[in-house]
Amino acid sequence: MIKKNEVAAVEPKEKNPGAESGSKESPEFDLFKRDQGCSEPEISVKHEALKNVLPPPCRVEENIDLLSKRGSKEAETYFRRFNFASFVAFKE
Repeated sequence: MIKKNEVAAVEPKEKNPGAESGSKESPEFDLFKRDQGCSEPEISVKHEALKNVLPPPCRVEENIDLLSKRGSKEAETYFRRFNFASFVAFKE
């Protein structure tokens, strides 16, 4: 919990722009698992096991909106590389 006049740094993983919202399936995961010798049914079982366990990553705008809704006066991206972004938020 960020207290008054404190600063928080947040580093969530950014959503893949080409991925469907809320989807846990990724072609890269499937290719990796096939290369590891997993069959299609095994890959499907793994997808089901992860379903609703990990929250879908958010876009930069969604993270800034979330920080604003949580009381941050100002929130900005201070680092961005590939699908990672770091934010700094100021709360009064």
